[in-house]
Amino acid sequence: MQELAALRTRSDLRGLDVKINRNRGDWKMVWEWHDHIELMYVLSGSGKCCIGNDVHTFERGHLFVIGPKTRHKSEMVDRGGFDALIVLLHVGLGQAWCNEGFEHALDAVRMNYADHPRHFILNGARVARFESILDTMHEEYASDKTFSSQYVTALLQQLLIEVNRLCDEVVEANAANAIDNFQMPPVIAEIIGYIQQDYKENLRLSQIAAKFHLNPSHLSRQFKSATGMTLTAFITVRRIQHARRLLLTSNRTITEIALESGFHNLSYFNAMFKRMIGMSPKLFQKHSGYQTSRRINGM
Repeated sequence: MQELAALRTRSDLRGLDVKINRNRGDWKMVWEWHDHIELMYVLSGSGKCCIGNDVHTFERGHLFVIGPKTRHKSEMVDRGGFDALIVLLHVGLGQAWCNEGFEHALDAVRMNYADHPRHFILNGARVARFESILDTMHEEYASDKTFSSQYVTALLQQLLIEVNRLCDEVVEANAANAIDNFQMPPVIAEIIGYIQQDYKENLRLSQIAAKFHLNPSHLSRQFKSATGMTLTAFITVRRIQHARRLLLTSNRTITEIALESGFHNLSYFNAMFKRMIGMSPKLFQKHSGYQTSRRINGM
């Protein structure tokens, strides 16, 4: 497995690479991982994309969103091969370009949450829209026309907005299916919605039970039966997700992030973060895109 070198990129669009890969004949790709976000859109042909332990077959109209430090490779299924348009971008690009909207649009592809899909199959209308954006982006990236860099930047933000909407649709559909498949009691679904909105508050089992007119012990058993985890664990996971987002996208201190995420005990926050993410918040922040983004464009 290999890690890719730095991006080959235009001097006025540091941290971004847009290219078409035409894979034919005896072409083979080894496993790789890199610090960049990769979007791969299949233009023609067919093949396989392996992401971690998952294998996805693809053809034209399929889109892959591969987060940073994710092991992956593509394979041909016949010698006819496939053509794919590849967009590689640095995780700190939004900050380097001083664009807050762009920064937020990166979230769905940067966070790499388990519930965020990596493989999308686009329908007819979306195929036309994505191919229009990507074709123009590739053409402008390769040109030296006036305002081409600004045009590419605008197109990239449009592309990321489309990807965010795709993620939202799939996540919402999966959540709805999960409720249907597991026949989740309506009150539990309502409580989950309440937690998702107010997880930063000092939520307790007794307080939530009282709000929904339930016995705490009954709520505890019912919640775990419906979701597979305790109510306290569910709240903690949501808070850690928020903390992880802040560590990636802000320069706040660890203490500030812990408080903002609903943790009022720093030691407990550090322990829970390390248990769920695999490293301490300090180490995670050190290796985050925010810490390295200022090196782009000499910042």
